[in-house]
Amino acid sequence: MSNELCVSRSTGVPTNMFYADQTASVCRQDCPAGNGLPCGGSPTDLSLTLFSSLESCCATKIPWEPSCVDKSNGDEPQGTGKYYVNWTYGKCALDCPEGSAAGCGGVANSWDAKYGTQAACCSAISWVPDSKCVYGTTTTTTTTSSSATTTGATTTAANTPVTT
Repeated sequence: MSNELCVSRSTGVPTNMFYADQTASVCRQDCPAGNGLPCGGSPTDLSLTLFSSLESCCATKIPWEPSCVDKSNGDEPQGTGKYYVNWTYGKCALDCPEGSAAGCGGVANSWDAKYGTQAACCSAISWVPDSKCVYGTTTTTTTTSSSATTTGATTTAANTPVTT
């Protein structure tokens, strides 16, 4: 048990330091749970390492979860803004909350490979034509007749899950 936790247990005063809840992939703060997140009450496991900041707890004890800080605070994870393959749609999407901006296909899982460019992501699903590779893209079609030219934008099946 750390000195801080020992004093806290003896005095009944929380340390206000952070500890990992690896089951939930978040860090909790040693403060009354009724104070809202990230407060999680005193840790029950007295052998846990305490950290002075939420960021250091997440980086050290929950390194597989890129949204640890957001989740610990009860916030919607914001993602990295990089491209990843959203396998539900079979397309490359931006790692950000779906609908928050053009091309956002939801926050990627921690195990999803992230790509810095659309082209790099599309190369990971090379069997999908480039014109259909990116989530939320639009294509323009032009129809010409003797009396008028019509140009219209149609959205690809960006929101249609792939079924096998």
